[in-house]
Amino acid sequence: MSIRLCRARNGKHFQPLARQNAFMVCRTNKGESIALAVGLGVPAIFLLGFICYWFGFRDTWETDNYARIAELCDAVQHASGRSSDKATADAGTELNGFIGNRVVEDEFLCERIESAKKVIAAVDARIERKRQTRLELEQRRAASLAYAKEQYMAAQGDRESFYNPHRNPAYFANAISGHVSRSDAIDALAYQFDETSSWVEQHMGSSNRLTLIHANLVGANLK
Repeated sequence: MSIRLCRARNGKHFQPLARQNAFMVCRTNKGESIALAVGLGVPAIFLLGFICYWFGFRDTWETDNYARIAELCDAVQHASGRSSDKATADAGTELNGFIGNRVVEDEFLCERIESAKKVIAAVDARIERKRQTRLELEQRRAASLAYAKEQYMAAQGDRESFYNPHRNPAYFANAISGHVSRSDAIDALAYQFDETSSWVEQHMGSSNRLTLIHANLVGANLK
């Protein structure tokens, strides 16, 4: 049996009821498909983003190097326990260089790092004090050597003193007669004044200046 089209009063044709129902069913199925796609697509996008973050963008340095950081912290503590400042400082340098400017988030690992850094700071302070003490000693030694050299150089030009321990030779009988020992210098004075060594000892006086010694000997020789 065929389905006829119904004609309205205004002359337009109405679709058959069966075709209208089919069109409504089609529109309903299309709407449900869109809703299903949206419902499944949004979680899928979030899941995909999480996977990309976890495997592509997440910083895994701390997790990957957890054991190595703990090992370096233990090395600092062990070196400090052996009272080896150099080994402790070297281990601390390695630890600080390995971590660099990174921020460690694990609480337990942070405590170990802070404990190691306190040990490093104490050792660095002790090394610095030793360095300053050594530097002061070197400066004092250098100043002492400079002073001794200055005294030595000044003494080499000293021709006015009978005895000068910084001069070489230490004893002089006159401006051109230098002697290693006191007895040699006394003998030279005795020869210069044509007297005996005992006479020189008796009349030379207590002054260390050659001009006064010579004056005393001349005066004694004239008596």
